[in-house]
Amino acid sequence: MKLSSACIATAVAIGLMTAAGVSAFGQTGQISQSFDANQQIFNGPESVELRPGAAETLKNIVGQAQQTSGHCPVDVDLLVLASQSDQLFSEALAYARVDAIKAVLQSLGPSVTVNGKGQAALANMVSISAKTGNRDNESPKLSVDWTPDKGKKVKPGQRITAKAVARDDANRFQTGISEIEFLKFPEMTPFGFHQWPQRPMRCEDAPPAHRAEAVYVVPDNPPLIVRLGVNAKDFANHSTMDLATFPTGDWEGVLDWELETNVTPTRTSSGVKSKRSGHTNLVLKQKPDGTVTGSLLGDQIVDHWWGYAGNEQYCHWKTNRPNEVRATLDGAYEQSRGYPMFTASNMVARIEEHLVDSRKCMSSTNQSDVSQELIAMLPALVHRLQKHPNGYYEARLDMPGGSVEGHYVLRLRRVEE
Repeated sequence: MKLSSACIATAVAIGLMTAAGVSAFGQTGQISQSFDANQQIFNGPESVELRPGAAETLKNIVGQAQQTSGHCPVDVDLLVLASQSDQLFSEALAYARVDAIKAVLQSLGPSVTVNGKGQAALANMVSISAKTGNRDNESPKLSVDWTPDKGKKVKPGQRITAKAVARDDANRFQTGISEIEFLKFPEMTPFGFHQWPQRPMRCEDAPPAHRAEAVYVVPDNPPLIVRLGVNAKDFANHSTMDLATFPTGDWEGVLDWELETNVTPTRTSSGVKSKRSGHTNLVLKQKPDGTVTGSLLGDQIVDHWWGYAGNEQYCHWKTNRPNEVRATLDGAYEQSRGYPMFTASNMVARIEEHLVDSRKCMSSTNQSDVSQELIAMLPALVHRLQKHPNGYYEARLDMPGGSVEGHYVLRLRRVEE
């Protein structure tokens, strides 16, 4: 037996009335209630005018939802069922009654949002559910005072202080700051943590700001660049991060590359489609005589397809994690250029790719080594460095085209004490 939509709507409404009774709280700040539309809310079977006292009854439901939450916003779900001999008239009556009730509830102010639905049914009912809503859609504001300043040179044993102020005060509906965490990257290990309890949500004013402070001590054997961060989170689980880097040398820079190889396959000769990208940081320490020594450290990833046209035979490999790139750097400062000339040695840039898709592929892994490529490219980039108005040096080498396209980019800057 197939039930009509009117029967289903009536059954739902009766279920709501049974569950709600006269006044049923599902949770703190939430109430649901159902009424006989003709006997308790409206003046008669076809009326859209409210009975005396009905407006106050409806407003009271919102008031009960707000009683534990002050001036917080309230979301109201409204369902009106109408039963008349003509279905079209029933639907029109139901929606007209929805509009009448919405006008009453929306007169309570912008903090009340009403979602209403009208429907033809086998009964005349009004079901209303009101609950305090979460209107915290904004991330916290975070300001951090770093000592020394971001980007300054640090030494082993030096103290780096982070003083944070977090605010969640975009409006009075914000939930407030729950925690501030101080982190060392890339390990994500904390060097400070502060947490606060949530105050009662009354939405009468914006939550207060919270302050926290932590100190990080540079280890005896520091990384090339000390990377720290402060994360502030509110009770709606929105967060804001402030990041800071502190080089451990006199010069710092980055070497990046993006390369793409395309060799068109045929039925008788294999082709290649490969993308390789890498990112490394470099730090140089300059001695009084002008010589520089340092290190380069980073990683690269590869997506590599080899095969024949029509996919009769092919192998698709990828690096399942970034592959490490590292090298030793040596050189000397050149007064005429304003920066050090340097080269790389002891380069490690091996690539190990793993099979992700294939047909008649003969190998589950593919290995290569681009150490010599990077060793050769670095001096060419260093030689082309040009100074920008903001103080850093930059060089770019573009591949000439053909089967291999892409570029290498080197940036270098002197680190302030």
